[in-house]
Amino acid sequence: MYHRLSSNNTSREWEQEKPCPRTNNHPPRISKPPRLIRPSYDCVVIGSGYGGAIAASRMARAGQSVCLLERGRERWPGEYPETLSHAARQLSVSGRIQRAFSSRRGGNIRCGNAGGMYHVVVGEGQTAVVGNGLGGTSLINSNVFLEADAATLSLDMWPPEIRNNPKVLDEYYQKARNVLEPQPYPATLPSLKKTELLHRQAQTLGLEKHFYKPPQTTRFQHAGPNSCGVPMRPSTLTGQDTTGVNDGSKTTTLVTYLADAWHWGADIFCQCEVRHVQEAHGRGGYNVHYTWRDEAWDGFGRGTKATPGTLLHVHARRAVFFGAGSLGTTEILLRSRALGLPVSDDVGRGMSGNGDMLAFGYNCDYDVNAIGRSARRRGSRIADTDPVGPTITATIDMRDATDDPLHGFVIQEGTVPEALAHLVQPIAHLQTGLCPSGQGTSGLVRRMRRLGRVCRSRLLGPHVRSGAVRRTQVFLVMSHDTAQGTMRLEHDMPTLRFPPATADEGLREQAVHALLSAAVASVGGTLIRNPCAKLWGNRRVTVHPLG
Repeated sequence: MYHRLSSNNTSREWEQEKPCPRTNNHPPRISKPPRLIRPSYDCVVIGSGYGGAIAASRMARAGQSVCLLERGRERWPGEYPETLSHAARQLSVSGRIQRAFSSRRGGNIRCGNAGGMYHVVVGEGQTAVVGNGLGGTSLINSNVFLEADAATLSLDMWPPEIRNNPKVLDEYYQKARNVLEPQPYPATLPSLKKTELLHRQAQTLGLEKHFYKPPQTTRFQHAGPNSCGVPMRPSTLTGQDTTGVNDGSKTTTLVTYLADAWHWGADIFCQCEVRHVQEAHGRGGYNVHYTWRDEAWDGFGRGTKATPGTLLHVHARRAVFFGAGSLGTTEILLRSRALGLPVSDDVGRGMSGNGDMLAFGYNCDYDVNAIGRSARRRGSRIADTDPVGPTITATIDMRDATDDPLHGFVIQEGTVPEALAHLVQPIAHLQTGLCPSGQGTSGLVRRMRRLGRVCRSRLLGPHVRSGAVRRTQVFLVMSHDTAQGTMRLEHDMPTLRFPPATADEGLREQAVHALLSAAVASVGGTLIRNPCAKLWGNRRVTVHPLG
């Protein structure tokens, strides 16, 4: 690890001297207790995902004093949940919940662990899943480094600087590439059944030219420092990316841009939830108002009337960077506008779910091995001859298969992390019944084989080699939607609303489902279009909320 420099040090040389501070036997910590926040900084950064982390790094390197506020906690590899019970304790749910067994609207709720890693935002028509912690959603994403296609960037919605010359972004893609160091899944590592099966399906459907292995921000080989000097370890290929990988191979903003910002003198504070921003009349700049989580209270304010939840503020002399994600940033801006901050009337409009779709190819005739299993349970690293692999390793890219960029889409294979593995079988039963016949299958013998696989999964668990769950594909689809969603504050709580799919969206979904249906039928499985439909009232699910 590198030695931290003061914020006024403009040297670009790394100093390989002192490690990050450690707390007992815990991993290093780069955040400070919130009681150490100074009254004023040059820049205040809200959030620690890609936007916030990069802003903090750039400003700190420019010699500005930087305060970064993150509502979640700081966790490093080795501290992420791996079981359902541990993951459940890290879950927070907010939004509008429909009343059970009723078509009437319910009310807004907020429950669970507000400081947990996983935040489910339930909206009307669509539900979003985002990360919560130092590193933002980069802690639980699938690591894929995929550039936008030129046709999409040429649409009217983009500024003319991009619309008229999409290649203007190439320089900035390269800057991100230099830090995140993406690479495709190497041919020198063990072959993965889920990757081979998607390749087989692409060949069967005549789509092999659209199949490839995308770059991803996973360290596959060679332990050692990353681009920012933080030690990394090779992936244990466990398929745990979307609940947090504990093997030290995931290139998050925590181990890159945030570590770099810390190195250049940025002050980082966790469990600080920003509520709103106001102009600091009389002194210039802005006041950023925030509250502490209970766990972060640490005795601050002892002897005063302050308590956890008390509204505090820090002054930004020059700039405030909103990097709390599309949902968190929009919530803060809406509340700030209501309290007088000059903000566009368009804030809260044009929300999108990125056309995300989740589907299963359940109980296929082939082994898929897409159920994550931690290295702790599995044993040795690459010595395991049948690894799951990272969450995503392969893509069927249909963006260039149509003249209309809005009809393009991307299909990727995925995994179910170990913490959710035992939910696959009951979800499949809710959607399809005890033993669906399967697409492209017939005959009593084949039906009995399928029933046998279901029984083995129920009796022996999701990882049994000949079980229905082990033979289940996960499809992750990214496409386009109409971006007509809205976010509003109701009783000071954000509410997401997405209108029903338009006719054009319906055609896009039909095209995707037709391709998935043919792919699953070619391997004897049953297509489950939206695994969460009966759990969440037929809402779509997105992990890429935009707006």
